[in-house]
Amino acid sequence: MSAILNRAGRRGTVLILVAGMSAVLAAMTVAFLTRMRSDVSESQRLLQEIQARCALSAALMYVAETARLGWDDPATAVKEEAFGWIDVRDGTPGPKDQAGRPLAPGGAFPAIGYAARCPMHVMRRPPFAISLAVTANPMIADPSKTWAEILGNTRTDPDPVAATLAGFSTGDAGPRFPGGARTWFRVHRETPATFVLACGAGMSLGYRDWTEVALAGDDAVFGTRAAFEELRRDEAILWFRAEWNPAVGYNAQYHYAADRTFRLNRISGPHMGGNDDIPNSRQFGGTFTVIERLRDAPPAW
Repeated sequence: MSAILNRAGRRGTVLILVAGMSAVLAAMTVAFLTRMRSDVSESQRLLQEIQARCALSAALMYVAETARLGWDDPATAVKEEAFGWIDVRDGTPGPKDQAGRPLAPGGAFPAIGYAARCPMHVMRRPPFAISLAVTANPMIADPSKTWAEILGNTRTDPDPVAATLAGFSTGDAGPRFPGGARTWFRVHRETPATFVLACGAGMSLGYRDWTEVALAGDDAVFGTRAAFEELRRDEAILWFRAEWNPAVGYNAQYHYAADRTFRLNRISGPHMGGNDDIPNSRQFGGTFTVIERLRDAPPAW
């Protein structure tokens, strides 16, 4: 009888140990999965902020370029261009054409108090896309071939992705990923030369609220208001205020170290590594006096 009780006791001890080890393993598994989920969420948020920062760069370029370019009316023979958000000829709010006529339509951007919504998506094939193949014409390791065959280029180098010239120049502007644009920016013209830039990473297409979606007639894109608001909750949005300036300079201004002192070369001809080459300026859209990160969402954006 005593032997039977001893065997039962040992079995009970083993069961307790197994149950305890299983509980420890289960707790460790739950902790590991929770940590993994937290890491994924943090990585996703970091990725969204990177996307929003890229959208900021695009928004600034948009403001700078549209200060003077992009106003051509294809229905007229004249190539309309503007002279700045503050017209450099008379200091009045722009954009205005060569004859001084306002180019901003009433009730829409670029009129003061209105915003431009700019969804951005990755194209299936951008115009003039070049293949990422490192070696378009690898050398043939076959000694039986002639030099002309071994060294002859069977493909163009660089190699275009499109098969035709028309496809190469036009590209394929459709979205590469399902759902379309996953990054966007909005440019709200606050004053003649001040803009509020909302830069977002998400799939709301840059709509501020459901009312704006309904006014644009894009209800079917999101299905329901609840679906749209769920997308908005999953987005990362950064807000900035930028003040445009008509001053035009080079793409960058360089400080140089000379004899352990720093000096700023003249803007008209920055030092180019010891020679007298002067680079061409490609920046004609103006500059920015201030680019300010806003802590909270402004009243209008």
